[in-house]
Amino acid sequence: MRWRATVNNLNNSPHWVKVKNPKTPSVKQEAEEDWGHSVMREQLLQFGIVVAFGAFCFGCGYLTAFIVTRNRWRDEMIKRGVARYNWQTGKWEWGEPPK
Repeated sequence: MRWRATVNNLNNSPHWVKVKNPKTPSVKQEAEEDWGHSVMREQLLQFGIVVAFGAFCFGCGYLTAFIVTRNRWRDEMIKRGVARYNWQTGKWEWGEPPK
């Protein structure tokens, strides 16, 4: 503690300023200590990456299954004669073919 210049005031007052000596071993040890924040941040980042990757894989699997199912369904509709592709318009036509 250091004393600020005041006149005849020796009790605990705002004129006393607390100062830590940076050369003492306790202050150096306190500065070097890891309080666990970086470890927690790293684990949270790893968890986020795993969750994102899992969501990406789930999305790709879902999309693949949707495309395969749609293609099989469309092939079945073509076999039944319900769907056909019009090359002139570039669109799929549904329903009974014109006679």
